[in-house]
Amino acid sequence: MGYQIIELESVDSLIQNSNSLEIQVAILLLLIDKIRGLLPKEIEEISLIKVEYLGAYPAIGLKYSTQDSIDLEPFIVERCEHFMGLLSIRNLLDFMNANKFLINEKLSAFIDLPSQ
Repeated sequence: MGYQIIELESVDSLIQNSNSLEIQVAILLLLIDKIRGLLPKEIEEISLIKVEYLGAYPAIGLKYSTQDSIDLEPFIVERCEHFMGLLSIRNLLDFMNANKFLINEKLSAFIDLPSQ
């Protein structure tokens, strides 16, 4: 079983601004939701992960079914970029409203959130 971190340049630019963490998490969760059904069988799991390198930031994590799987980062990045070109602000807001609990749960890995 192998693991891979996928960092999207188009979302990474938000990382400089800690005020945008909720938006980063929401965008990545929305993209994961959109591409989950398109994943090849080599990918056992896709999820939002916390990367800790020169600080902590969210990224897409892939869990491969075997160690010798081919590198699927180009495929994942291309699909994410494709969906970002199609999705509107309305899509993002609707997703955020429908998934408040999930977004807050993922955010709690990065910051202390008040209990709800």
